Amino acid sequence: MPKKVATVGIKRQRKYRKRSLPHKRSVLRTMLFAGITIILSAIIMTGIGIYNFLNAPFSSAHLQGEIMKRDGVWGKENLNLLVIRVDDKNRNDSKVNALGLANIDLTNKRYNLYSFPLEEDLLYSNDHKGNLRDIISYVKSEDKNIDFVADTFFRQFAVRPDGYILLDTNDYKEFEDLLGMQIPYNDLSGVLRVKNTFKMPAFISMIREKTETNLTLSDLFSFLSFIKNTSETSSSVKEISKYGILDPEVWDAVWNETLSYENVKKEHVKVLVLNGSNDPKIPGLATWGARAVENIGSTVLDTENSFYDFNETTLITSDKDSHTVKELAAIFNVPYIIDVKELDQNESYNPQIFRSDVTLVVIGY
Repeated sequence: MPKKVATVGIKRQRKYRKRSLPHKRSVLRTMLFAGITIILSAIIMTGIGIYNFLNAPFSSAHLQGEIMKRDGVWGKENLNLLVIRVDDKNRNDSKVNALGLANIDLTNKRYNLYSFPLEEDLLYSNDHKGNLRDIISYVKSEDKNIDFVADTFFRQFAVRPDGYILLDTNDYKEFEDLLGMQIPYNDLSGVLRVKNTFKMPAFISMIREKTETNLTLSDLFSFLSFIKNTSETSSSVKEISKYGILDPEVWDAVWNETLSYENVKKEHVKVLVLNGSNDPKIPGLATWGARAVENIGSTVLDTENSFYDFNETTLITSDKDSHTVKELAAIFNVPYIIDVKELDQNESYNPQIFRSDVTLVVIGY
């Protein structure tokens, strides 16, 4: 009998041991899963942190607006960057002493710089008559922001700025002193040559401290990388005469000399441009809209007055994924694109809308 009891005890002990193994494996699996989860969470959070850091506001921006928000601008086929130098950025009455537009062509790896006259009168986006020298002091006195400058530039030149950098004369001199050279506009890659490599951290830090911009740190690194791969043969610097302001055709001709927008051009889309303004009707609005269409490399089918009353600037098309449509939506700040199939042909729309690749209805500057 004792032997039988011992045998039963041993069997039970063996059964107990067999049951404990799966339990231990389960605990190990749970611990391993928890460890992997913690590591992955840490990696993801670190990645998000780095992403947010690179895309966070790079510098203080007192003139920041809603359209030119500080969420990064790099990545478009063509990037237009306003560069504004004032006498003293801390004074409300400070005047502009240099204003330029940098057109960065990512497709062809080239850039074009345009310098504008400051004294010629033009109409600001609110119809106020002024000039480019006074525009920053006007913005500050009227409690406006950088969007006003961008809208004024768009109205005058039919080219929409995507970003901006504002600095003053002392800041500019400090940049040149740091680099030990005058900034070579016709070959900006000269700034990034070997002798200045060790100065780049101080250069980037100075941009953060001295300038006002909607560029992010990621934008700046992308810009420096782009400039490093350019040369004197892949750039142009043009000083626009007063006739570039007095006669829009003069500016448009200069702009289109080096215009690329390859993705837009190869679509061969024709755009119908309608003047949709009402009470009062704004003369020449469709012509201005047509300029903007041509200044992104597209083609104008026709210009007309709209028969239908639209409440806002509108895009109508059968292909919302078109590069042309996306570019027009961006520069005219159109949030919603209408599919032409959604329109009722019994309404008072211009018949040509239904035969056009794209229709742009402009209701104001």
